[in-house]
Amino acid sequence: MLFIMISKVLIVGPYSGKKVQDVKKKIQVELVQSKESRIYYEPEKTIISRSSDECVVAWCNQWYLDYGNDSWKQVVKQALLKLETYTEETRRNFEATLDWLEGHACSRSYGLGTKLPWDEQYLIESLSDSTIYMAYYTVVHYLQGDVYGKQQGLGKFKYDVFSSLV
Repeated sequence: MLFIMISKVLIVGPYSGKKVQDVKKKIQVELVQSKESRIYYEPEKTIISRSSDECVVAWCNQWYLDYGNDSWKQVVKQALLKLETYTEETRRNFEATLDWLEGHACSRSYGLGTKLPWDEQYLIESLSDSTIYMAYYTVVHYLQGDVYGKQQGLGKFKYDVFSSLV
């Protein structure tokens, strides 16, 4: 695909006359789907830790929570309509966050922590613990009938959900 841009407006290609900011994500998806490009991330500047140390950034496989899933976002937006936020500013902040929220890394490959139940080579990233556990607590009674996962929950699953953690 050929795209030419002048003054942030495309002048050649299927999006000719469109602002780059309006079609950038669509073009990215098309290029990746057609195998003409790959998603590549790298820091834009030197990364400094809270302790003022320069960080070494590495490409590592990890699991992500897909907060960018459109069907999930629609369910959350419907729930937000029923939520008492007390101020419109709070509601707008929730809506803005839902608009930009996409993938969030929820695992890491080293250190101390809880192993991911579906892929034990990874640990739950410590900042994701609260997110994953809050979601888990909403369905735990369907999965297990006791704290240890030894008894069946309301879902009547025939396996020990967390046998690797017991």
